[in-house]
Amino acid sequence: ISLAGTVTYPRNQRAQDVARWLPHDACVIETYAPDLAPVRRRGQRNEPTFVRDTAAFVAEAGGAGQSFTRTVTFATPSSRCAKPVNSW
Repeated sequence: ISLAGTVTYPRNQRAQDVARWLPHDACVIETYAPDLAPVRRRGQRNEPTFVRDTAAFVAEAGGAGQSFTRTVTFATPSSRCAKPVNSW
């Protein structure tokens, strides 16, 4: 499940509820779209470095540390999308 910068929007309660109960190894944190930056960066063009703001929000919502959230959410897409070495 993807969690983007819009999860940080105060009125996006549904996505925030998902961030609270979703196991971190079942989600991917992403930047999503150029015009949908996290709340702290509203008005700016969204860029990949802003994913840190979203990860911090998800970590706080889920009660985990930021380093744990970063590690797990990076490992999730890597483990689910990587091709085996012998697949070529």
